Formats: sequence, structure tokens, C-alpha cells
Amino acid sequence: QIVGEIEDEYDWAQQPSSKPDARLLWLEDPEQSLYERDPVALPGWVALASPVNYRSPKLLVEFINGLALTDEPVEAGSAVMGFVPAWYVHENGTSPLAATELAIKELLAAGYSAANIAVLSLRGLSASVIAGDAGPMRLAGERVKRQTGFDADGNAQWSEGTLLVDTVFRFKGQAADAVVITEIDFEVLGQRERRRLFVALARARLQVALVTSERAAQAIDARLGE
Repeated sequence: QIVGEIEDEYDWAQQPSSKPDARLLWLEDPEQSLYERDPVALPGWVALASPVNYRSPKLLVEFINGLALTDEPVEAGSAVMGFVPAWYVHENGTSPLAATELAIKELLAAGYSAANIAVLSLRGLSASVIAGDAGPMRLAGERVKRQTGFDADGNAQWSEGTLLVDTVFRFKGQAADAVVITEIDFEVLGQRERRRLFVALARARLQVALVTSERAAQAIDARLGE
């Protein structure tokens, strides 16, 4: 039980409970910190750590470990084998739209329904040509479902569509059977890129498609080859 008005998760962690026997559970994964904040200090709390990922299929966990996206290797807790991620590469400086649509079409052809696919941009909302407000209303023939704002009670409002399109930042904590990660564009797989890619990959229950620029594909391939 939490008593009083708490502005954000950091205040929540430090908020004293008005009841001495209250029990609070704080879940956090520093490897998925997208906003480069320091871990929340929880002095006196009992801490439990687990390297096991129960959502991601085994082959996807192997891919995550192959890229060394986390400081310590992840252990696969799922009994599902899954699939090796598929790559869709476009030329540097060109739009990822055609490659994104091809990835979606091939997932649809493989038997996934549009409602079970999430298209996630690795960019922020304002910089994304896929997930931004000016993004396409349809992708691969499917009507896009995108967040349009919030109602008076703070609940998210969505456009009428089936194929969910969003950013990795806003989809964090959620999951889909198949995930298309698009607008992957970097020259070096640094700490920021590692975290974003790890969060994005960990959203998938079964299959991932990576839509990357040529330079990003080269950086990823180089890490896999180390």
C-alpha cells in the first residue's frame, strides 16, 4: 500500500509508508535503462538478482549474448526455441520504409496476424519517420495503430488500426509475438545502442526482424564476429 501523492518512480522508491508493516516490491533492470539514469538507491532493502529471461526464446537469447548487449550473459528460461532474427538492410541515408514493409509482409506470410506484430522504432518519437505523428497510416497494407494522446484521466488513446507502431522507449515493459525493429542506424554499437537494442529484442516472444542501415548491419555483424 502506498499512501500520498508520488510524482515518479524515484519518489515512489523513497516514499515512506504510513503503515509500518507495509510491503513494497521494486523491480528494476539497469541493463534496460534507456534514459541513462543511475539505478535507484534502495538502502536497507533486501535485493535479489536473476540473470534469467523467461520471455525471450532460446535463439533470441543466444543472439543477445552474441552481441554482448548486457554486461553479464543472459540465461534463457523459456522452453521455446524461437527463430534466428531476420535482417533487412537498406542503403545508408535512405528511408527504411520499404525494408520495414518487406519485413512485415514476410511475417504476415509466415502466419502472424497483424495484431500479433509490433513495429518498433529505435529512434525517439520526434525523429522517427515510421512511428512519428507524420508516419504512414498503413504499412504492408495493414492499417496502423498508433498512440494519439491521452484522455482526461491520463489513459492512452489510440488510432483505429491493427498493426501496432511505436518506439522502443514507449513499448518498454510490453511484448508481442513478433517484433520488427526498424530505424536501426548507427556506426558504432556503443553503450546507448546496446541498451536500446537489448530492450527492443527482449520485447519479442517468438521472432524478430531487424531493419538496419548498411553501416548498422556492419557494426552488428562485426560484433557477432568477435
